[in-house]
Amino acid sequence: METIPSEAACFPAKLTHGHIQDLIERKVDAIFLPQELYGRIVSKQAVEHYRCAMLSTYGAMINNSFDFDKLGIKYFTPALPVYADEVCSQRFGDKVHTFWPDIKEKDAQSAYLEGCKAYNEWRDEVKKKGEETIAESRRRHQPIAVLAAYPYQYDGMHCGAITPMLLQEGYNVITADSIAHLGTDIIKPYQILNMHSTDSRIMDAAKYAANQEDFIFIYLSSFGCGVTPACNEQCQAFLRNMGRMYANIKIDQ
Repeated sequence: METIPSEAACFPAKLTHGHIQDLIERKVDAIFLPQELYGRIVSKQAVEHYRCAMLSTYGAMINNSFDFDKLGIKYFTPALPVYADEVCSQRFGDKVHTFWPDIKEKDAQSAYLEGCKAYNEWRDEVKKKGEETIAESRRRHQPIAVLAAYPYQYDGMHCGAITPMLLQEGYNVITADSIAHLGTDIIKPYQILNMHSTDSRIMDAAKYAANQEDFIFIYLSSFGCGVTPACNEQCQAFLRNMGRMYANIKIDQ
């Protein structure tokens, strides 16, 4: 814990320190932790597509928190443009080959593009499952609960009791990521600047949920995150203006 710069750091930041310490204890010879300043462009109403301000450059923070030279570990934290697959694959290939000369640039590029393909296929599966769950819920006349959060907040280690509780109450549960694509074409006035890629997906999901009578919308946020209050208020405005049920659950870390 002594390597964590602030006790107010968010859960994934703290988890990163623990993961790095675990790798050190396993006596690895190299650690590759890229930085992602921008995410993928996902919303038509977004004015920017920044990553979380804390985690986007956390590779540099880790570099300043551990003495990797003294530990005999090669540490590499390049910035990668993950929002552009082809460009990023070239940058990835160059950086990986520089760090590990035995790996050919073309092989690293191909591996990255295969990863992008798998990611896009997974995203399509998530969207399809969301639509199927909505259709099946309506066929059975069951209400639907949308859980909106940053990815780590869905993890059972962080909030594992919420989904089972909702299921027990008769709700079918879907994530904001599974319906965000249904809301991106809904144009509504914003009270904030829509500048972060994950928040854009959450707000698109809120726009869609606001038009659905059988939805409730639950926003999971953390005390240690400085970005979520604005997103929370905007989602609340979308839902409340349409008379829909909205809840914000703050999870202490």
